[in-house]
Amino acid sequence: MKRTLLGNRVFYRDILRLGVPIAVQNLLQSSLTMIDTIMIGQLGEVPLAAVGMAGQWSFLMFLFYFGFSSGGSVFFSQYWGSGNIQGIRRIYGLALVNMLLVGVVFTLTGYFAPRWVMALFTGETPVQEAGMAYLKIAVFAYIAQAIGTIASTLLRSTEEVRLPLLASLASVVSNTFLNWVMIFGKFGFPAMGVEGAALATAISAWINTGILLIVSWVRRNMASIPLRELFSFHWRTVRKFYPIAIPVVLNESLWAMGTMVLNMVYGRMGTGNYSALTIERTVENLIFVFFVGISSACTVMVGKKIGAGDIEEGKLDARRFGAVVPCLAVLLGLVLILVRGPLVNLFSLTPEVRGTAQTLLVIAGCIYPLRMFNYITVVGIFRAGGDTRTGMFYDLGCIWLISVPLVALTGLVLHWNFIVVFGLMYAEDLVKCVLGQRHLYSGRWIRPVTEGPAVKEG
Repeated sequence: MKRTLLGNRVFYRDILRLGVPIAVQNLLQSSLTMIDTIMIGQLGEVPLAAVGMAGQWSFLMFLFYFGFSSGGSVFFSQYWGSGNIQGIRRIYGLALVNMLLVGVVFTLTGYFAPRWVMALFTGETPVQEAGMAYLKIAVFAYIAQAIGTIASTLLRSTEEVRLPLLASLASVVSNTFLNWVMIFGKFGFPAMGVEGAALATAISAWINTGILLIVSWVRRNMASIPLRELFSFHWRTVRKFYPIAIPVVLNESLWAMGTMVLNMVYGRMGTGNYSALTIERTVENLIFVFFVGISSACTVMVGKKIGAGDIEEGKLDARRFGAVVPCLAVLLGLVLILVRGPLVNLFSLTPEVRGTAQTLLVIAGCIYPLRMFNYITVVGIFRAGGDTRTGMFYDLGCIWLISVPLVALTGLVLHWNFIVVFGLMYAEDLVKCVLGQRHLYSGRWIRPVTEGPAVKEG
């Protein structure tokens, strides 16, 4: 059984074919955040903390986006396996409408009430003012990001992984160049500081989305859907979509709110500490993107087989992911620990903040195997099988009943050391790992959304 679990060549070939381009795409997107952070870091700790806190608003929005797109990917992958192209298009249109509505709400709130948004994360006036200046421009990226996110999800779920990668590459290159020009004032442009970074973010987001839509239309791929057909979904589509998508949306949004509460605690433990946390998350994401790629490959591979009716092969692939991912996490967690010094030294920080950031990375690297097992089971395996509720209960129960109370108590009431408070955040992963392993091997996560191969709607 061990050889069967770990030694299938087709399994690894499909991971490389699907997972590597997606991982590189996410690496590009994470490097965009890192480049922003490095350049803004040249302006000082207050702008760095301000942009990090303003970014929490878009982080919350992106988790709504991820909820709807991840819910859609359950249908995309299983319908792709069953050959239901019409169903894919209807789900795509429905997911897009929901994401655009979310984008409008976050855009209007961020533009007209930026002080309220910044007050959620910090009470320091200089940080609030800098964050408000950034937010009022960055919100113009939100609609483009909604369209780009669901289009990339559709393409990747139907095994078209190169176009999203190329679009992300163009976005990163343009964002880097525009950051340099607008933040520091090159080629006759004024030095705009954080406002320049926000403008570069908005422009590069529209470049990414424009490339996805234009190239898709030229190639007539799965994302080139006529408007008439795109919004032709009916009540049967709605009734099927929301029971799958809503638990994912609730999972991501309420989990994000829990994360926001944690950030509110961290934001009140000092600007220097929050700057170190911003660096830790930026650097850690460079490693995490590989697991995002693997998780996306898992959704496609497992979901496609379940949609095609090959349940036993879907189960076996799921167990393979559950075994391989923690092993890979041990290696990459070690890499994160070993390279923490050179990466943190890229940022202009005080010695104290630099030391705190490095310690946070050591903690994150050590907990990686547990965290990544939880990630692949909840986001990759359970959702691919059509079970979006169990992961929701695991995620929300653990963050709200374990992490939030521990961090709030030790950070705000007991005033423990910031590093200790940060480490306690990961207590939830121990509990979630035990629950996730039991559910994985039970097989109860397999809940097909198709009615068999080549099922058509309506």
